[in-house]
Amino acid sequence: MTIPSPSQPCGSLRAYVQQVAESVGALVHQSLPELCSRVADPIGGEPLTSAMVCPLCYSRSLESWGGDVVGHIDLEPATFTRFLALSESQQVEWVARD
Repeated sequence: MTIPSPSQPCGSLRAYVQQVAESVGALVHQSLPELCSRVADPIGGEPLTSAMVCPLCYSRSLESWGGDVVGHIDLEPATFTRFLALSESQQVEWVARD
């Protein structure tokens, strides 16, 4: 990819930026639930997850089946106190880590 020189019209640079912005925007939109769960405060001492988890055995390998519901857990609303207390650079580090 060739970056337009300052003598080229601004629209050329905008086209490159727009293409990248759409790709990055789609990635962020897809990743947002997981990112939000990663920075949420623990609930009942457990980290929040965006994945479906069996409330009986805590397995993430769920299958669709016609059996009886074995249970559910009502969760408190998510809070983000720890994350929001960090500086912006610390927040960026937290989100970027695996």
